[in-house]
Amino acid sequence: MLYIGETKPFNVITLSLKNLKTYFVLNKYFIKIKTTYLYYHLQFVVLIMLIKRKLKEKILSILEWSPSITLLGPRQIGKTTLAKELHKKIKKPVIYIDLEDIDDQQKIYGNNLFFEANKDKCIIIDEIQRYPKLFERLRSSIDKNKVPSRFILLGSASPIILKKATESLTGRTIYIELPGINFVELPKNIDLTNHWFKGGFPVPLLAEKQEIREEWYKTFLKTYIELDLPLIGLAPPPLTLNRFILMIGNSNGALWNSSNFAKSLGVTSQTISHYRDFLEKTYFIRVLQPYFKNIKKKIVKSPKVYLRDSGILHHLLRTNDFNQLLGHNMIGNSWEGYIIEQISSFLNFIRKDNIELLFYRTREGTEVDLVLLDGIEPKVSIEMKMNLEPKVTRGLTNAITDLKTKYNYIVIPKCEYPYNLKTNIKVTDLNNVLKELKEILYPV
Repeated sequence: MLYIGETKPFNVITLSLKNLKTYFVLNKYFIKIKTTYLYYHLQFVVLIMLIKRKLKEKILSILEWSPSITLLGPRQIGKTTLAKELHKKIKKPVIYIDLEDIDDQQKIYGNNLFFEANKDKCIIIDEIQRYPKLFERLRSSIDKNKVPSRFILLGSASPIILKKATESLTGRTIYIELPGINFVELPKNIDLTNHWFKGGFPVPLLAEKQEIREEWYKTFLKTYIELDLPLIGLAPPPLTLNRFILMIGNSNGALWNSSNFAKSLGVTSQTISHYRDFLEKTYFIRVLQPYFKNIKKKIVKSPKVYLRDSGILHHLLRTNDFNQLLGHNMIGNSWEGYIIEQISSFLNFIRKDNIELLFYRTREGTEVDLVLLDGIEPKVSIEMKMNLEPKVTRGLTNAITDLKTKYNYIVIPKCEYPYNLKTNIKVTDLNNVLKELKEILYPV
């Protein structure tokens, strides 16, 4: 039996590394029939065995002084699992409320006594976006008893969450994004190639069989398009939204052009921008803005858009295995987006919230894939290359000269021993660049 504080127990199947295959057969079945508790707790058990999230300690340190923390991220990224792991470290009883569960809904809907009766406990509220009116009641409850670790709120980062929380919980909650599983969180049996190809969602990452991953991706996208987005206010015809997402996948990492999307879908550019905003706020895509401050050149000012999860991208590109990806014309864009996502979430782990991720490109062809801005200073330039023997282009050299970045890297898929191509440009792999970024941006 699995107990979470004072919640009811759930029957779970105890799993080990040897019978993960059985787990995934069951998992495929439970995705299809959408059974909730057993599916999520099967996933919970496996994740405890295999993956320890780096944000855990950061969240616990915040809960020592903040009355509330709001954990945001896409569905099935592991928010519930992480929140339930936290109860072992929180020094008070924990209650878990799932707003998708009818019994749990009845406990708090229109019932002010629940929070009063449990003011000495930590209350985890899952799927908070389903009841936006709850934010005002949470504000009142926190103001009456402003002690640490009152609430852990979990949601899908919808515009509703952000708007209501801004209005009602200003100064009362700390926002934390839970991204996909990062490279530095991987168990030893999963290498960079597998992680890059499968992405950061726990279930497809751990699944060995392609058909299980495909089933998961199809179910995830269907739920996201037909249930999650309409719930938060985006409800175009599902076919239109599906085509929009597919188009983003096939132009992953390209400069954004609303007009091209609008023409293809038969809608206005304003509508396309509206769609894009929703996908960005639900952590489905990353909109990478250009750097153009204080540089007197003709700078490209359109953003670049990436699907945040490389596994979903590869599903949309219909690549069934890594060999197919190697032969795909989008492999360079995929590598670029994957590295950007790993660096972004890693910086979140090391608490560098003031680092801004941008790219730099001029109309003359000077460009670099990623610029890390520390305050107002461009500090690091990073270029992503698939070639294991990369060359320094004139465009990259000029970009570094324009930006005046002290630390400059070319990141390739495999590099056992980092080396310098020029005195100020180092060729390296993901593992080493993350280590060096920590030393540069967060020195001990």
